Amino acid sequence: MALPSGTISSTFAGLLKVSLTAEIAWNGTTYPPSSGGDLVLRAWINDGTSTIYLPMINRTATSSSKVINYPGGGAVWTLGVEHIYHAFGSGGGYITATNIQLAAELRKR
Repeated sequence: MALPSGTISSTFAGLLKVSLTAEIAWNGTTYPPSSGGDLVLRAWINDGTSTIYLPMINRTATSSSKVINYPGGGAVWTLGVEHIYHAFGSGGGYITATNIQLAAELRKR
């Protein structure tokens, strides 16, 4: 599975909102949850010294976001999404994650 990643860099300081969304389904069903499978994804931000994690998403929680202070000055931060867990549930089937979107929005001061 190809997962989104990238970098952000700006001369402006401000609040950086990073968001992750996806459509996760087991055998074509997104919700309500059943005894079926699930898939968990999590976005991360690396500021060069530490890694900040967003809350995980799955079939029942399909989006997460976090707002952090970005220092500006051309600092380069790396963003990405990682696969944490998946299960197919009883009876097998298939699990899908589609329309996976990682977004970063900087609101300058």
